[in-house]
Amino acid sequence: MSSTLDTVVSEDWQLSIQEPDALVQAGADISQCIDLILRTTPGTDPLRPEFGTRYLDHIDKPTPIAAPRIVTEIFTAIQRWEKRVTVERVTYRIEGERILYQVNWTSKYGQGINILPL
Repeated sequence: MSSTLDTVVSEDWQLSIQEPDALVQAGADISQCIDLILRTTPGTDPLRPEFGTRYLDHIDKPTPIAAPRIVTEIFTAIQRWEKRVTVERVTYRIEGERILYQVNWTSKYGQGINILPL
């Protein structure tokens, strides 16, 4: 889907990282920003060296130790870098060998959920 500036209806918008010619707006824009925060390791963005989350620091620890620490890292990073949301809760569930982290947030656009599979 091709987008132009004429299709912008929200003050919060950016280019989609999933679709080259598309825009994301409102809650989808916020969700994309949260995904970028969660998938960026600090030090990898030269213009913002502290940007991202340090959950990978805990990835090799035993699950009972790592999981709550990763929750804290996720919560702290989103609070720091995405001022348009209020993080309601960060939870996790273990599915086989994977841990799925769920971030529930609210903004002026309503509620949103982001999932981080590890």
